[in-house]
Amino acid sequence: MFCTATCAAAKPTVAVRQASSSASRRNARRGAQRLQPARAAEDDRAAQLKAAMEQVQSNPEMAAKMKQMEEAMGNPAVQAQMGQMMSAMNNPNFMAKMAELREDPELKPVFDEIRTGGMAAMMKYMNDPTFLSKIGAKMGDVVEAAPAAAAAPPPPPEVNNILDAAKVGDLEAIEDYSAIGKGDMKDGEGRGALHYAVAYNQVAAVQALLDNGADTSVRDNSGNPPLHYAAGYGREECVRLLLAAGADVAAKNDKGQTAAEVVRGEARNPLNQAEALMKVLDGSAAVATIQ
Repeated sequence: MFCTATCAAAKPTVAVRQASSSASRRNARRGAQRLQPARAAEDDRAAQLKAAMEQVQSNPEMAAKMKQMEEAMGNPAVQAQMGQMMSAMNNPNFMAKMAELREDPELKPVFDEIRTGGMAAMMKYMNDPTFLSKIGAKMGDVVEAAPAAAAAPPPPPEVNNILDAAKVGDLEAIEDYSAIGKGDMKDGEGRGALHYAVAYNQVAAVQALLDNGADTSVRDNSGNPPLHYAAGYGREECVRLLLAAGADVAAKNDKGQTAAEVVRGEARNPLNQAEALMKVLDGSAAVATIQ
């Protein structure tokens, strides 16, 4: 009798547990279903990022710009600028202005291209001085309104060798390292001080290096002499200095390209518009014609 009553009393408890278990399974299924769109979106973003990285890596120009940006991030001055940008992004006025600029008739096509083109498009405009100047002009009043701490001057760059000196344009250090026989240093990619000075558009450093006997024929691991860097980056002043110092316009890199061919390989390179200079790079005119 006791057992029968106990078992009968237990049945509702078992039923409740079974119902609770079924409800838990249903909730788990619903939770998994809700997570599926989020996971799919995350997978899509990862695939887009991977595709963008592959696009950058397959484009020599974009890869070179990415490399340049990576090196620039090691520059204390650039780090300070990035700190200022991060500080500005915490400024509600700054973010409101950016939202406004995305609808600006002049800039909207650019922001649309960056949104659809991903990292490759972003890299393109991060290296476009015209676009950056427009942004700076339109954001000027907001940036000036940022906290004073964000505008603190960056610490002086650390210079440990002639490559550092060329990168930041430290003319005194260039002379010092050259005088003690340490002017021929190269990095792991085979780039010398002239390569660095040209890449960072340190025109005065290029002249200082040439004045101190820097070799214009030195090549990186891909066979590019400094003239190819100057031509590829569209650094007209650097090209002129190197040509005046006797840089060989007939020199070819490992891809068989002359400096002139490097320029013509990129339609947006501003040197394509410098007809007199291009004639010198082609070898069809003397250096004296551009001096």
